[in-house]
Amino acid sequence: MRQIFVQQLGEEIREIEGFPGYWASNLGRIISAPKGHQNYWIVLRPGLRRDGYHQVILCIEGHTHSKLVHDLVGRAFNDFSGPGTQWRHSPDKDQMNNRSDNLIWGSSIEDGWDKIVDHGNQDDWGIFPSGSKRNPFRLRIRLVGKQKNIGCFPTKEDARYRRDFFCAFHGLKNRLAA
Repeated sequence: MRQIFVQQLGEEIREIEGFPGYWASNLGRIISAPKGHQNYWIVLRPGLRRDGYHQVILCIEGHTHSKLVHDLVGRAFNDFSGPGTQWRHSPDKDQMNNRSDNLIWGSSIEDGWDKIVDHGNQDDWGIFPSGSKRNPFRLRIRLVGKQKNIGCFPTKEDARYRRDFFCAFHGLKNRLAA
C-alpha cells in the first residue's frame, strides 16, 4: 500500500535536480509529486541493497533510474563541492539513517578511517605481523580500493612513524594517531 505524504514537523522538501516531480526530504524520505489521475503526493518505499544502503527507483520519460537515497538527500540539502567522492554517515553510522544532518561529503579514505575509529583500532591500523624476525611489523594501507605495501619495520613505533608520514604526505593529517 502506498504511503500518502504528510509533511512532518520540521520537515523540509526540495525538488531533486534532474528528476522533475521527485522531491527529497531533510528527514531522508523521497517523495513523488502527483502524476496522471493520482492527485496526492506519495512517499516512495526504498528497497534495501545488499551493501545495506536504501535505494529508490525514479521514472523519467519512461526510463527507470535506481538511485541511492542518501545521495539524493545529500545533494538536495548539503554542500558537496569540496574534495571527496561519496557521502559518509556521521555521527550516526547507521547506513539507513538518511537524514540530511547525518550526511557528510568526504572521501573513501575518510570513510575507512571512520570504520577504524569505530572499532577502536586507531593506534595500530595498517600494521600487521610480517612473519620476519628481523622486521616483524608490516605496514599495508588501502587507498582507493588498492592495497599498498609500504614496507616491513623492526618496531611497531617505526611502522607507526612511517604510516603517519605517509598520511601527512597525502593530506590526511587529521587521521594521524594521537
